[in-house]
Amino acid sequence: MNKVHLLGANRSYDRDEQTVSVNQVVMLEGYSYDSYVVYEVSRIQ
Repeated sequence: MNKVHLLGANRSYDRDEQTVSVNQVVMLEGYSYDSYVVYEVSRIQ
């Protein structure tokens, strides 16, 4: 488990679960450094 605590914002984030939003630019590291724009977000439960 990898958690990040933001003391000034009083929040914690679990880095094992990555979240994105629509129109966010995502840059992948270690895979030819391409960037992508998120078109649609769906949740699988």
